[in-house]
Amino acid sequence: MAGALIVVVVLAAIVIGRSDGPEDQITAAEIEEAEAAVKWTFAYVSDVGRRSGLAVRDEVFETGVMQPMQRAVRAAIDGETRTRESKNGGSI
Repeated sequence: MAGALIVVVVLAAIVIGRSDGPEDQITAAEIEEAEAAVKWTFAYVSDVGRRSGLAVRDEVFETGVMQPMQRAVRAAIDGETRTRESKNGGSI
């Protein structure tokens, strides 16, 4: 989003700086080109955000949160099963 905002500000500055007088009118083609650039920028920023979210989900959340929790739960269940086996003479 920050990148898109920068592009919009730069484009606005260019447009304002170029329109010093009536002879420097902005053409429809220039406006369409600027709109297309802004749309592509927003699409790119959106794609980067989506990819970042997927990377966080896959790499950080999965390996840093879910896997350790699964190991802890398995260890707790295995420990509980072993405790029951020892109390019951080897059977659950």
